[in-house]
Amino acid sequence: MAKKNKVCYANVGGQALIEGVMMRSPEKTVMAVRQPDGRVVIEDVPLKKRGKVFKFFSKVPFIRGILGFPTSIALGYKSLMRSAELSGLEDLEESEEPGKFEKWLNKVTGGNIVKFISWVSIFLSILICVAIFILLPGFLAKQLGLLFFGSEDYQHFDTYVTIIHAVLKIVIFIGYLALCAVMKDVRRTLMYHGAEHKSIHCLEAGEELTVENVKKCSRFHPRCSTSFLFVMLVFSIAFFVLLQQIFPFINWENLPLRYAVNIVCVPIIMGVGFEIIKLLGRFNNWLTKILAAPGLSMQFFTTKEPDEAQIEVAIASLCAALGREVPNFDRCEKKDDETAEGKTGEAPADETAEASGAPASEETAPAEEASGEAVDAAEERADA
Repeated sequence: MAKKNKVCYANVGGQALIEGVMMRSPEKTVMAVRQPDGRVVIEDVPLKKRGKVFKFFSKVPFIRGILGFPTSIALGYKSLMRSAELSGLEDLEESEEPGKFEKWLNKVTGGNIVKFISWVSIFLSILICVAIFILLPGFLAKQLGLLFFGSEDYQHFDTYVTIIHAVLKIVIFIGYLALCAVMKDVRRTLMYHGAEHKSIHCLEAGEELTVENVKKCSRFHPRCSTSFLFVMLVFSIAFFVLLQQIFPFINWENLPLRYAVNIVCVPIIMGVGFEIIKLLGRFNNWLTKILAAPGLSMQFFTTKEPDEAQIEVAIASLCAALGREVPNFDRCEKKDDETAEGKTGEAPADETAEASGAPASEETAPAEEASGEAVDAAEERADA
């Protein structure tokens, strides 16, 4: 019965980009981007080698989720920046005359203004996430608890504030996704996200990767990072309720301590969340369907139905990542590795690894060395 309920699991994941899709398989990581003239440009994403220690721990349950999340985020951010170049978005921005501040910043950074802004953006993004999803719900929950119950000496104060906190976290998360979904600039990326999910569903169904077959597939996928984040959110609520019972001093009276424990425990929640998502993606029975349903419903906000041109890009990226022949959609142009490396400003994978002398924190192992079971968390979870 277990074998009957086990679904066909494609060891491939991806991410929606600006006018494109990135796909990662055990063989290679590839991005396909549609340019303003209609061409679909396919480009390999250079990967750095993992060290032996990193590769060992990337196979260990729970730890692999902790390692995979930051590496997949870094890979996704780099691919997103490259897709902006290929899609012509950066050309439009560069055509505008730089202002005095931009000229000054370019001078101060030694001409590395884009790299500087990228690091500042990452730092600010982390601060905003901590503020919105950790600090804000905790502060509001305590204030509402004081408003409703009047004092922290109330017998069940901590219990009720914990419930209010859980509800607030879910409401803020859903509100954040809904707000992103209505932004016009984000809509096309969400459509590419849907195309990515549909093409992987088509592959897992054993169907030929054609536009007609992909269109029939669902845009909701159980291994999507949206589901992963929602699973992390729900698990974190249960985890901190249990933690509070074991360690009563982690209560709402000492809010700074509770914030600190929240942040310190994030890696634990990542590790468990990844294992849950992996399990939900491998099996298809009544229990996994019930557990996966809330996460799948969140994808209503993070995916949109793609058009045929976007599906073509997703198919081209998936076929290239799997080492298959890429269908000739209008005009598909495969860039060779030398050209891709030159444009991204990166050395080949071997040279980059040797220069760093340490395991890569980003595009970590050469895909050729990854087996079906040993591919790291980023590959198995990066369907978003």
